Amino acid sequence: MRARLQGALNRTLERRRAETASEMTILEHLQELRRRIMISVLGLLAATTASFFFAERFIRVLEEPARAAGIEFIATDVTEVFSTVIKVALIGGVAIASPVILSQIILFVAPGLTARERRVLYLVLPLAILFFFLGTLFAYWVVLPRAFDFFFAFGSDLAALMPRISTYLGFVTTLSLWMGLVFETPLIMGILSWLDIVRAATFGRYRRFAVVGAFVAGAFITPTGDPVNLMLVSIPIVVLYEIGALVARFVGRRPIVADLD
Repeated sequence: MRARLQGALNRTLERRRAETASEMTILEHLQELRRRIMISVLGLLAATTASFFFAERFIRVLEEPARAAGIEFIATDVTEVFSTVIKVALIGGVAIASPVILSQIILFVAPGLTARERRVLYLVLPLAILFFFLGTLFAYWVVLPRAFDFFFAFGSDLAALMPRISTYLGFVTTLSLWMGLVFETPLIMGILSWLDIVRAATFGRYRRFAVVGAFVAGAFITPTGDPVNLMLVSIPIVVLYEIGALVARFVGRRPIVADLD
């Protein structure tokens, strides 16, 4: 009888210890999340502060495609220039702090992933950053100069084009953001194929729809009405889709990340 009572007491104590351990694990996760968020926020604040001192130089770089087309800028609000510098400093801060933020996300998520999933994460994130950066460079060096040539030539005998600095920078950053996202197309298609969500053959069957969608997206991204600008955006989207189809076919046949396990 005493042995049974002792056994029941031991099982009760073990169960309570297990529950306490589980609660501590949840608490530790919350503390870890708070720590990662704090490090990310501090990194963003430090990067934004540092970026503030170079914001004017960065703005001049962004203005270059328009100034090369003969466009001058104005400010119609007392605080417009200051608020524009702050916004640019914040954008620069996010760009500079992105490695810190991504590393904190990886450090928080990685312990809960399998070895295979961690390899995928370590492979995909650098490629995603690279493709996004290439997309923004394409927008800056190829799309924007042609767009401003069109804007400057169209109706130049009717009125002088002097856009607000805030409106111009909003247009440039929006266009760069969209082109950066568009350049993620091959990577997204490869992931979908590797996860067996979409078969590689499906991308081939829907090629015609992708071409139409590329021109619709091109018209949305560059609403200039200029067919040259439309082609400059739409054709790279089609090329990226074809590259994504080839990547999907290769990854679908050979799940190279899985073979590493």
